[in-house]
This record gives sequence, C-alpha cells and structure tokens, in this order.
Amino acid sequence: MREAFDVYDTDGDGKISAHEVRQVLDRIASRYSAVENDGAADSGACFADMDNQELMQLMQRVDKDGDGLIEFEEFRQVQALKLH
Repeated sequence: MREAFDVYDTDGDGKISAHEVRQVLDRIASRYSAVENDGAADSGACFADMDNQELMQLMQRVDKDGDGLIEFEEFRQVQALKLH
C-alpha cells in the first residue's frame, strides 16, 4: 500500500496534493494515448480524463481532516474500502 501511495506522493513529503494527483493522471493519460489498443481501453484510464473540478471533488471526499492534502492514513482507508 505504501508503494502505491508513493507513486502519487511525487515530492516525498508524506502527503498527496491535487497537483501531484494531476501529474500522475497526466502520465497515465499520455501512456494510454500513445498506445493503440483497438478500442479495448483499460478501466484504469478513466480517471486520466478527470477535469479539475472532478479532481477537487475527489480530493475533498478523501481528505478527511480538511487540510487539502491526502495523508497516508486517508489513502489507506480509501484503499481498504475498495477491497471490501
């Protein structure tokens, strides 16, 4: 789980900002746009098309303490919900 968090925590400060999420999503989008897959899009690519308003809504849902950043514990809790 820490390794997944670290993918988004690009500056290594232990927190994920909206800017860091956008950087990761942009990397994902560029990888998928560079590959022709005959219409068989990967379901993970859907977040790459997220606009800034949707990104901020996602950040607000995950950011339980309201500081505008996602700490590891908040990230872990969201990932735990996905597993159930």
